Amino acid sequence: MSRRQFTYVLWACINFTTLLCVSAHFPKSINDINDNSAITDHVIPAYVIASAASNFLNSTLCEKELLNFRDSVDQQILWSLQMLDSSGNLQSGFLYGNNFWLGSRSQCIDTMNTAPLQISERLSLNSTLHRNPQKKIPPFEVNYFVAHFRHNSTFQYHLNLPNEDVITLGLCLPASCSENDISVILQRIFQERILLISNVFSTDFELVQVKNLRNDFKWLTGGTLTIWYVS
Repeated sequence: MSRRQFTYVLWACINFTTLLCVSAHFPKSINDINDNSAITDHVIPAYVIASAASNFLNSTLCEKELLNFRDSVDQQILWSLQMLDSSGNLQSGFLYGNNFWLGSRSQCIDTMNTAPLQISERLSLNSTLHRNPQKKIPPFEVNYFVAHFRHNSTFQYHLNLPNEDVITLGLCLPASCSENDISVILQRIFQERILLISNVFSTDFELVQVKNLRNDFKWLTGGTLTIWYVS
């Protein structure tokens, strides 16, 4: 065997071994993710909030519905996945100033829509093959909240603009939760650095406010935050 062939075989063996190790530790299902506290427990803010409810709320209706939301995500029930998908998460471009993790307010409110858009019978039949319409509507009223909080990551480029360190996070959560309920949970999450982004970007978070946007149409900035994004 030539030296070149030996080098290639050695490289292939190393990469194959690495692949086996990664495969052995990478979660293959939502249950695996939960068991290993890998992704949803530390990455998706709405899920982290729901998981932390039992530790920081005292047997309130908000706590009960948040835990129902969390358990339903674990079981991949459609309405809970719609809530999760409607909530914001870390967005690409954070290092260049993208602090708007908004999700979708309209999609969040639409999870309660009992009269969805009518489509053809053929398309409707195809849709029901992959989703159970009986599990589309949440068992409680939902609402869209926005949390504003500051970060101190030195990895993000700064231009000395007002509030350039404020992150805006959209959250689709049970309407029974108050701004104070969500604030209490978020403050503890930030104190304990539960979110993975805290470690990845070496940042701490400080809560500014949580807003209930049920009847608020000036919901992006509250009239004070400056939008900037370096592309």
